[in-house]
Amino acid sequence: MHAFTYFFSFLLMLPVALSAQPVTASVQMQRTLFNERNSKALYARLTGELQRKMPRDSFSRLITHYAKLGTWRSAEPGPTLQGTYHYKVQFDRETMDLAFGLDQKARLTSFSLTPWKPLTPDPPHAPLPSSNALATNFDRRLDSLVRQVIDQKRPTSLSIGIIDGLTRRTYGYGETFAGSGQIPDTTTVYEIGSITKTMTATLLALAIQAKKLTLKTPVNTFLPDSIPLLQRDSVVVTVETLANHTSGLPRLPTTIGTGTFDPQDPYRHFDRQRLFSYLRTATLASKPGTTYQYSNLGAGLLGTLLEIVWGRSYEQLIQEQICRPLHLTKTSSQLIASLEATMAQGFDDQFRPMSAWRFQSLAGAGAVRSTIADMIRYAQAQLASTTPLSQAMTIAQEPTFAKNGVPVIGLGWHYMPNGWIWHNGGTGGYSSFICLNRRTQQAIVVLTNKSGGIADALAVPLQRIVTN
Repeated sequence: MHAFTYFFSFLLMLPVALSAQPVTASVQMQRTLFNERNSKALYARLTGELQRKMPRDSFSRLITHYAKLGTWRSAEPGPTLQGTYHYKVQFDRETMDLAFGLDQKARLTSFSLTPWKPLTPDPPHAPLPSSNALATNFDRRLDSLVRQVIDQKRPTSLSIGIIDGLTRRTYGYGETFAGSGQIPDTTTVYEIGSITKTMTATLLALAIQAKKLTLKTPVNTFLPDSIPLLQRDSVVVTVETLANHTSGLPRLPTTIGTGTFDPQDPYRHFDRQRLFSYLRTATLASKPGTTYQYSNLGAGLLGTLLEIVWGRSYEQLIQEQICRPLHLTKTSSQLIASLEATMAQGFDDQFRPMSAWRFQSLAGAGAVRSTIADMIRYAQAQLASTTPLSQAMTIAQEPTFAKNGVPVIGLGWHYMPNGWIWHNGGTGGYSSFICLNRRTQQAIVVLTNKSGGIADALAVPLQRIVTN
């Protein structure tokens, strides 16, 4: 009944809090337009950013899907959690939780309907336990910064890893499960989300070294003949444009929310057959190689192409070519029992428990889960010049796309103005961040069990502490 719900809200930025009057007026507007089934007018009330993420036809299907609930009868105000407004909405057939955000012009920055259940308010701001011994000035500066962000974002489990030359530091804050008293340690498992893309880029670089392809190889080389040439203005999509987000493909396939779909596990049922079916009618938003447009679809497709190139599953590829050479013993794209046993419970930005995400054809975009110990080893390998993967990692880090002469991205890795490279990650219940600088031999990894950009909020301030 609620196939589109979580998928739609997951793509959105945190909204801005407004006074009660425009919020009430927005609810009345939404109710009127919904009951009129006027999806066109309702779509016009979305911000431009939201419209870019949800095409008009997909939004119309969403409203048609919700129409099965019947007439919207009433709306009772609920809590406002981290800037998201909640209303208990009574329809003919079900009671739903309306969650939405508004910008300063009262345009919708988010919109979702889920079955109603009492929402858990943000927990009291009691100090979270920590493994930080506060033994050095660096420890104390880090602790002060972390607790400022924790007070605002409230993760329940947070792991941090720092590399500064030959020094490695790891810190744990909070609890792996609320009320457990268990501070996260170096073996606590988190979903790392889109940091997976840097591993996919490494696999691509290894395939280049093995002369199985080049960066300029057209993706159709490995696709079924039934899929038309992916091109625009006579320029074809190459494996390079998949890796650096300049292919012109959208962020996600527009068909991911159709057919069999689990809103709590949105990538689970999107298999290779559905991926190829989508590609048969896919259109590109821009000429390949000319415009940066972040695409989970592109990175996921690259992972599938590498499976075809190597004749191995994505899990087999990362285990054989990355995890074993680097001794990453608790890293996997699969939710195996040995990882699940020490995995921190994930929460969304409203502190609702979230299930783990599973992937099929888009595994290369975000399927990996790992620990702070393994991710520090991974970061160390990215800094090194003497590991079995050093040459491939160098290839993946080299800039492949620039704007106004300034590097934007390599293969998967994004560039900061100060020369550091980085990637973040976010799934239904986790957020993550990694950044590193080969010249200074420094790296930072942040893993949390709560969505909503907590890791992003910590990473750049942590970088200032590390470099000063």
